[in-house]
Parts: sequence; structure tokens; C-alpha cells
Amino acid sequence: MLNWNDYRYLLAVEATGSLAAAARRLNVSQPTVGRRLSVLSQELGVKLITLSPDGATLSESGRRVCEQARVLEQQAALIELNARVDEVGKATRIRLAVSEGFAHVVLFELLSDFHLSHPRTHIDLISGTRMSDLRHSEADIAIRVGDPTDDQLHGRAVGQIEFGLYAHQSYLGRCGQVLSVEDLQSHSIIESTGEISNLPQAKQLRDLAPKATVAFSSNSSLNQIDAMLNGFGILPLPSYRAAGLSGTQRILEESFKMRADIWLLFRATARERTEMRAVIDFFWRELPKRLKR
Repeated sequence: MLNWNDYRYLLAVEATGSLAAAARRLNVSQPTVGRRLSVLSQELGVKLITLSPDGATLSESGRRVCEQARVLEQQAALIELNARVDEVGKATRIRLAVSEGFAHVVLFELLSDFHLSHPRTHIDLISGTRMSDLRHSEADIAIRVGDPTDDQLHGRAVGQIEFGLYAHQSYLGRCGQVLSVEDLQSHSIIESTGEISNLPQAKQLRDLAPKATVAFSSNSSLNQIDAMLNGFGILPLPSYRAAGLSGTQRILEESFKMRADIWLLFRATARERTEMRAVIDFFWRELPKRLKR
């Protein structure tokens, strides 16, 4: 009898493109991923993936299996969600994924308001930026910056945020003002790594300052902000985040201008639960007001 967990390994390889990355996502060893995929391939009687130095590529059969496995994944997620409310009315746990900076500055006031009106709904806040956390049942709802790339997710844009380049006055006093893009090439920047490396503001800074020195890098926006405040260099930030940082100065306002949509996203099955609809409808209603402020 086929094991549902084996399909999870195949879906993880499809999403990440390699056995090693799939292993990291599932928190198992790479040999485990390879072994379980071999078992699944033998059980189904088809070749599922092709391995190469560049990673893992799904065969046509592998892609067809993934299409059906995603249906199973959605059903499994729905079973898990339904199990969170028992017959005696215990609190519902709903997992909300959001970037750590957005949560700190924008979200907590809204979460407090929601808790007052829905005391039996427990919000489990998950920090992160990966779009895939919804499809792989790591979260129920996500708030994300930028247009979603997964057409299997539902949702809509709830507002916009503006980004700019910022540096601390201690850094500018030591290294000089940045008056042009040409000046920027001889300055130090703070780089984004890991799951935040593909954020649009990080990409735009790389494009704008290809010759700049990377003085500090991190996969945490909070660590990046601490580095900027301690004079390491220049960092792209959403304007709402920079507004509360003492001693911070915006630079090259005309050269570095970008705006991005904020999306509220969820799986197709999410609104089948009353408690989930309550969370989604609350943020659809209240988050645009908060972003305008």
C-alpha cells in the first residue's frame, strides 16, 4: 500500500529542484529523500525524477503524479484543519505566516484587536517569507510582499508599501554622503541571504550598486536593521519600518523608488471553515486601513 508521506518527498523535490533542498524543507537527510522516492517509483512502476549535477528534474510521469498528489495534500490539510475544533468547542489554532519586520511594526495591533473579538481563535504567528509554506501545510494564511507566483493560492492585494534606501547617520558621518548612484558604488551595503535574498528590494539594490562593498549579510531582516543602526552600511527598507528608527536617513530618494503590493493569501480550502473565514475577512477589512496609516 502506498504511503502518503512518500508523495510529500516528491512534492518537495518538485518545489525545490533538488534532493538536498527537499531534505532541508522536510527536516530529514538527503539519503532519506532519495530512498523514499526510490520506493515510490518502484511501487508505481514509473521513473519519477532524473538526477544531474544541476539538481533533480521530474519526468512526465513524475509531473502527473505531483498533480494528483497536490489534491491529496489539500485534502490532508483540510482534515488537519477540521481536527483543530473538537466537539466541546476548544480554541481553534490558525497559523499565520508573515515576515518578521511586518509583524513587529504593522501586525500586532491588529492581532490584539482580533483576539478581543475572537478570543477562542488562537493565532500561531510564523515568521518567514517563503510562498510555499501555504501549499505545504506549514501555514493556513500568509501575508506576503509582491505578486504571488502560485496560481493554486487564493487571495487578493490589500494595500501597498514603499521602499527606500537608508543608512545611519554614524555611517554617513564616517563614510560621507551618498549624492548619486555613482557615489553608491564606493559605499558599503547590507546584503540579503537565504529566503530573503530574492525579495524585490534586495534585487534592486544589487542592480543599482553592483560595485559596492558587502559589509554585512544576513537572512534576518531584524539582524540587517541592527547592522544598519550600528553603521555597517546601506540597507533597503520599507518606509513604515524606517520611520521608527532613530538616527536613520533616507538616501537617493529619486534613484531608488519602488512600491510593492501586500497580498493576503490562503489555500483554496481555507474558507470552508467558519473560523478561517473570520480571520481572512478580518484582515481583508482591517489591514488596508492599517497600511494607509
